[in-house]
Amino acid sequence: MKRLLAMVLVGMMALPVAAAELGDDGLHKAPWMRDTFKDLTEDLDEANAEGKRLM
Repeated sequence: MKRLLAMVLVGMMALPVAAAELGDDGLHKAPWMRDTFKDLTEDLDEANAEGKRLM
């Protein structure tokens, strides 16, 4: 029973990795991460236009 539970848990932990999106460089990309030019006023305007907040 412990072995079955361990196999199920390992399988469930592997699901998010399988669903992650790979970039051109082979690294996983988070959908919430943005590449910016460190211009906070422009980033704030973009976030406001999308109904989001800048953190």
